Amino acid sequence: TDRGTRIDAVPVGAQDRLGVFVQLGGLLQATPPARPGQRWTLPVVSGAGVESWTFEYRGSEALELPAGRMTAWHLQRVDAPGKATAVDVWYSPAPAGLPVRLVLQQDGGERVDQRLRAWTTDP
Repeated sequence: TDRGTRIDAVPVGAQDRLGVFVQLGGLLQATPPARPGQRWTLPVVSGAGVESWTFEYRGSEALELPAGRMTAWHLQRVDAPGKATAVDVWYSPAPAGLPVRLVLQQDGGERVDQRLRAWTTDP
């Protein structure tokens, strides 16, 4: 501590709780998931410190989104039981590296379900 302020080392490659979804998308673009059960673990920084978040590939799914029908890779945070936020996230090869659906579930029952509404490419 420094005068009552906690100081933690931040691991290389660490992301905040939002940036982790962009980093995970980049990893999937570089090496698409090969089989259900495949896992990725990333260091995530929050006000509480540094945590390791582990995501497991659940399989490929067809989604009906406001942006249209698309096939997406479903990943789920598997280290979350008993922790603050459960996460399910879906990535499609287009738009590259960005989630097309994100569901966050708090222990208290609050739930956020974000779905891609539109996606266009500029020439």
